[in-house]
Amino acid sequence: MVDEAGTISDRDGLALKVRFDLTRRQEFSDGIAGMKSADGAIRFENGANAYPMYDSGNRLLLQGGCIQAYVLLITVDAFKVTGPITETG
Repeated sequence: MVDEAGTISDRDGLALKVRFDLTRRQEFSDGIAGMKSADGAIRFENGANAYPMYDSGNRLLLQGGCIQAYVLLITVDAFKVTGPITETG
């Protein structure tokens, strides 16, 4: 997924508009499917509002591009998916 529009929200209800790229991976060992992972890049519509979310260290809900997933901000412009990616559309 590339340059999808969405929102990221915290458990207190703060929701910010973002654009994001999502990369999904599946590891294989000797042809056997292993662990799945996903991460991506995120761009905040108003970057100054991103710092409280980044500083909190809490899981955040990313929604957009017909998916939703809980993520952790690794930096103010990158995230790691921390659970299943749910299709919403």
